[in-house]
Amino acid sequence: MKRFLIVTSILLVLILALSMVGCTGKTGATGATGPEGPEGPQGIQGAEGEQGATGPAGPAGVKGAKGDQGATGPAGEKGEQGIQGEQGPAGASGAKGATGSKGATGATGPPGPAAPFISLETAGDAIAKWSADTAHSGSYSVFLSVQGGLPSEAKLPIPYGDTLSSINSLSFWTNIKMATEHPYLPESGQWWADGVAKEGYLAPYIVLELDKDGDGGADDWLVLFSYGESRLNQWVERSLAEGFHTSKDGLTEQSYWHSVTSSDLANWEKPSTVTILKLGTLADWKGTELGSARVLKVKIDIGYWTSEPLLEVYVDDIGINGVIYKLGD
Repeated sequence: MKRFLIVTSILLVLILALSMVGCTGKTGATGATGPEGPEGPQGIQGAEGEQGATGPAGPAGVKGAKGDQGATGPAGEKGEQGIQGEQGPAGASGAKGATGSKGATGATGPPGPAAPFISLETAGDAIAKWSADTAHSGSYSVFLSVQGGLPSEAKLPIPYGDTLSSINSLSFWTNIKMATEHPYLPESGQWWADGVAKEGYLAPYIVLELDKDGDGGADDWLVLFSYGESRLNQWVERSLAEGFHTSKDGLTEQSYWHSVTSSDLANWEKPSTVTILKLGTLADWKGTELGSARVLKVKIDIGYWTSEPLLEVYVDDIGINGVIYKLGD
């Protein structure tokens, strides 16, 4: 029954539709254009178009601010050594450094030659003795003293035995403990051995004891006076090269030797008969008959020819031809 009602309804709708359509007549003339209707709503956005062509370049932009310094790059490889530059000017001398500490004591050197047998000699009130009071080297020296009485003489003899011509150098060390002061006499040309023009003191002198006739006894003496020394209580070396001398003419400063014979000594207390002023250098005397004479002793002497009110000295380390004779260890 329900199906019948549905089919009947459909048929009625179809009949109604056909009655309304009827037959189509001729098309009428086109009517006038009606007024423009209102703007329709905006359509939906179309799909994205393709990218257009690149336009011309724009003007350069303003220079930007300086950027931060970049990180340090890795070190490059070491380059080849450059050519050495010219030497620069010498720098100023540096300040004197502080005095270094005292070094260690060096090893003891070989012993020097032993002094030959020495027998000290005196005359008058003189004194000659071994002393441990002071020494230039080792532990002993020889102390010589005269008090001014004639003939007062103190001698330190070193046996020698060869000819006068064999002697090329002589030296000794002396320390004047006490002496009578002497004025400096410029008119006489007497300069002290250390070149000081002032009051000074007589120093020890050298005597060469000679045997001219070969009988073993002394018959001539060559005396080298040392006119002076301005230093007391210090060890000073005296040598031919150092210039102790007597002035032959008041001007020269050579080392002159006096020759004194036996007859001179015999007449010593009669000055008018003494021929003591026979002067010459050591080279002069070597060229005479004395050159072949045997030197019995080399003596370091005070007093006698240079008698003093008071003279006390020490003597040490006597040198003959470069050989140093030490007087005691």
